Formats: sequence, C-alpha cells, structure tokens
Amino acid sequence: MLSLDSPHDKQLQIAQRLKNLRLLQKLKQQSVAERSGMSVSALKRFESTGEISFGNLTRIALVLGALDDFDLLFKNENLGSIKDWNQPLPQRGRS
Repeated sequence: MLSLDSPHDKQLQIAQRLKNLRLLQKLKQQSVAERSGMSVSALKRFESTGEISFGNLTRIALVLGALDDFDLLFKNENLGSIKDWNQPLPQRGRS
C-alpha cells in the first residue's frame, strides 16, 4: 500500500502514538526516560519532533510494552519462507 505521508510525517505519527501510550499508562516522561536509559530532554525532543535513534526508540517501546510491534516492520507475507525460494539469496545489495 502506497502512503502519501513523508518520512517526517511517519516519525511524528509514531512519536504521538508512543506519547499516547505513555499517557494511557499514566507514566511521566521522567519515569520512561529513566527506565529506558535516556535523558528526559531526548524523550521530550522525540515526542515533539519525532527525532530519535533506533536504539532509544526500541528501549522506549520495551518500557511501554510495545516492543513486539517491531515484528510487523517490513513484514511481507507474500515472500514465504526463505527455504521455499528457488534462487540463492544475494550476498550484497545492488545500487
């Protein structure tokens, strides 16, 4: 499915979803930041701009009980199992 959202739009949507999850769990930014091993300012920046390192994002997701949601990233049911493929996997990508 093609999305008309920009990457920045997606970042902001994810930030808002995690902020909403934090608020639903009645957790303060300070608590989530401490539990995820990041600064409060980094968490505030993420919630307002969507900018964050992948490592910090996954640690926040862990604290909020949403880490398994990453299993859905880039998942393509049409690919089947690697064992089902007739061709060997490429050793490196091409430009």
